[in-house]
Amino acid sequence: MRWPWPPLRPSEIALAALLIIFGIGLLVALVEFPSLGARFPNRGFGTDWDCAPVPKGEPICVKRTGK
Repeated sequence: MRWPWPPLRPSEIALAALLIIFGIGLLVALVEFPSLGARFPNRGFGTDWDCAPVPKGEPICVKRTGK
């Protein structure tokens, strides 16, 4: 039986392994440190908001009124 592609050279196998290791490392870094993937911090709320944590679900945020 003749294969449709030539056999892989050792350098090609090493490059593929290196790329897989790099990809896994990048994925682990982004999962463990999500702020590495963010270009800018969350700017959705300013200093004029008060947020209170709740036992279930997301925190409740209320905007302070201007005095």
